[in-house]
Amino acid sequence: MKDLRNTSMRICLSWELCAQLVVALSTWAIIKASATAVGDNPKDALVYLATFVICLTVVFLPNALARLNLVKWQLESFSRYVKRFSRVHSSRQILARDNFRRRMEPWLTSEARNVFDDASDTLYQMVSTFLNSVVNILVVGLFLEPTIIGYYAVATLILFVVHRGSKPYIARHANSAQSSRNNLTERLLAGFVNIINPTKSFQENWSKNFNDSYEGLVRSESQYSIASSLVSFIGTISALMVICVGVGYFLYTNTENLALFVGMLVTIPRQVQIIQSGFYFFGLSVHWSGIRERLNTLEKDSLSPISVDVKEDINFSSIQLHSANANKPVSDFSTLINEMNQPGRYTLRGPNGCGKSTLLALFSEHLKDKKVVFIPTVASQIFVKESGPISDSSGKTMLNILETIVGQKNIDILLLDEWDANLDDSNVNQVDAKLSILSQSIPVVEIRHRG
Repeated sequence: MKDLRNTSMRICLSWELCAQLVVALSTWAIIKASATAVGDNPKDALVYLATFVICLTVVFLPNALARLNLVKWQLESFSRYVKRFSRVHSSRQILARDNFRRRMEPWLTSEARNVFDDASDTLYQMVSTFLNSVVNILVVGLFLEPTIIGYYAVATLILFVVHRGSKPYIARHANSAQSSRNNLTERLLAGFVNIINPTKSFQENWSKNFNDSYEGLVRSESQYSIASSLVSFIGTISALMVICVGVGYFLYTNTENLALFVGMLVTIPRQVQIIQSGFYFFGLSVHWSGIRERLNTLEKDSLSPISVDVKEDINFSSIQLHSANANKPVSDFSTLINEMNQPGRYTLRGPNGCGKSTLLALFSEHLKDKKVVFIPTVASQIFVKESGPISDSSGKTMLNILETIVGQKNIDILLLDEWDANLDDSNVNQVDAKLSILSQSIPVVEIRHRG
C-alpha cells in the first residue's frame, strides 16, 4: 500500500477534485436556470444555461490532466516497489535458489506491475465516482431540497453494510485468482526454453502444464467475477429501492410547488448519473477488497525478509576448501572467513547436493563490509556494465566479465559459482588463466563444475 501513496497520486487526485467541482458547478447552474425560468425574470435563465455550457467545456482540462497523472501514478508506484524490493533483498544471492525464485520472480517481472496498475486505476475511479456522487448530492440537497440528502444517506448506509459483510467472501476468491495468475506466470517464464527444445516430451509436458494453469486461471477469475457481481447486485438493488421510493414520494407531495417540481424534474438526469456513479463506486469498492488482498499477498510473498536455516541446507562435513597451500574441511563460515585474509585461489569441493552453492551464496552475505563480486553459473543477465548485460556466447561473456572486473578498483574478493558449467575446453582454459592472474591480487573463491 505504501508504494501507492506518492506524489503522482496526490497530483492526479487533486486534478480530479477540480474536475468534479466543475461538474458540481454545472449542476448548480441547471438548478438555478430551472428556478429562474419559472420565476419573474425567465431571461436570467440564459446566464445560468451559459454557465452550464461553459462548465461542460472547461471540465475537459482538469480531467485530462488527472488521466495524465494517473499513468505517472501507476509507473511511480511500480518503480517504488522495485526499489523497495532491491533494498529488502539486496545481495541475497541465496534467493537464486529455485524454491525462492519461483515464488518471487513472477511478482518482479509482471504481476506487481499488473497489481499496481489495477490498484491505482481502481482508486482513481473510486475517488472520481465518490466525489461525483457526493458533491452533486450536496448541491441538489442544499439548493433544491435537503431531504434528498437523507435518502442518499440511507442508501449509502445499506451499501456500506453489504460491503463490510462481503469482505471475507470477496477476499477468498481474490486470493484464489491471484494464486492462479502467479501459477500461470511461472509456467510462462519457463515456456521459452521448453518450446525451443527439440525434445518433444519436454514441449508436451510444458504445454499440458500451461493448459492446466490457463484453465485454472479462467475458472478462478470467473468465480471472482461472479462473486463480485453478486455482491454488487444485492447492494445496488437494496439502495436503489430506497432512493426511488424517496424521490417518488417527494415528487408526489410537491406537485403544486412549480419551481421545486420543475427543479427536481430537470435534475433527474443528473440524479440518475449520481445513482449510477454511486452504484459504480460500490462495485469498485467490492473490487478494491480483492485488490487489497492481492497487495497484501505481494507484500508477504516478495517484500518480506527471508531467513534460511543453514544447518538444514548445507552438509559441512562433505565440503572441503582446496587452495595452493592446503586442503581443509569446512566446518562452518569461520573456516572460509579465516582463509580469506590474503590473495589466492580457493576452490570449494564436495559431492553434488551437499550445499556448495548455498554455502557460497550465504558466505557472500557475511562479507557486507567488503566489496564483493559474485558471478553466478548463468551470467548472461548480469549488468556488469551500465549499458546492460554482455550479449555474447557463454565463453566470451565470462571473459568479458573478467576483463571488466580487472579494470575495476578496490575489489576485495571474487566469488564464482560453477563458472565452467557452460564453457568448452578452450574457454575454460582462458578463463582459468585469467582467474589465476586475478588471484595474485585478491582472494578468488570458486566452485568448479568439472571437478
